[in-house]
Amino acid sequence: MTIGEPDVEGGLDGALSPGSLLRRVGAGDEHATAARARIATTATRGANHRSENARWHLTSIKLMMVAQDLSRVNDGHDMREAEKRRLGDDLEPAYRPTAPGRLHLVQKFVNSWNHEFPAEWDRLGSPERARDWLVRWELLEPEVTLTEAERLRLVRLREALHALANANREGAEIPKVLISVLDREGAAASRFRFDRVGEMRLEPVAPGVDGSIARLLTIVYHAQLAKTFVRLKGCRQCGWAFYDRSKNRSGNWCSMSICGNRTKNRAYRRRKSELGDDEDDLTD
Repeated sequence: MTIGEPDVEGGLDGALSPGSLLRRVGAGDEHATAARARIATTATRGANHRSENARWHLTSIKLMMVAQDLSRVNDGHDMREAEKRRLGDDLEPAYRPTAPGRLHLVQKFVNSWNHEFPAEWDRLGSPERARDWLVRWELLEPEVTLTEAERLRLVRLREALHALANANREGAEIPKVLISVLDREGAAASRFRFDRVGEMRLEPVAPGVDGSIARLLTIVYHAQLAKTFVRLKGCRQCGWAFYDRSKNRSGNWCSMSICGNRTKNRAYRRRKSELGDDEDDLTD
């Protein structure tokens, strides 16, 4: 991968490349032309770095900022909040690819709210919003309405699945109360069925929210059999559920260039502060 070239499609950890960003900008507008120049300049600066991995990490967050500027160029107003609201459904941090197959639905469900966002952004924040989200992703029949009790079931399930993702990263035990949630919801109507070649599958058979929950847990079940669920992890910094595509499954952050750097900078400041305290003690 050569970062400075505009025909590069993807970056490390699935980040959007300079080439992809360049193709997002319209032609013929002076502001768009300036934005294209900024992308090319940022990419070229990154290409001068001696390490390929490091140079992508050096430029990816800057490229994300440029991408947000492109939204203002194309739509004529500030889209920063609008883009943040799309995270989880239509965008991933650093434009990282989502989980493969239907596992991406579980990932989106877990990321339907994040503690770093306002409470009013919660896609399960009301029965109406939860219903609309489930219908959008074909997890619920359009004619179904949700009660508050059903919404709370979905929120508890989201918390339990988030705990599973965190356990995939750190190997920690899942709290018993959340295991109880999974056990209880796992009893939602599902059954084993056989296809024409004799392969057995677990499929949901209940309508309404029971069916929605059964669909999500069925996806988890099949992903565990396929050994892909173990790669769905919670970011060590922000908790965002991301799909770890590293060869040795060592990923810890939703984006190395964002949360990884935040974690490392915090550790650096802490060490620097501790050294400063020691120096003060020596001078006393």
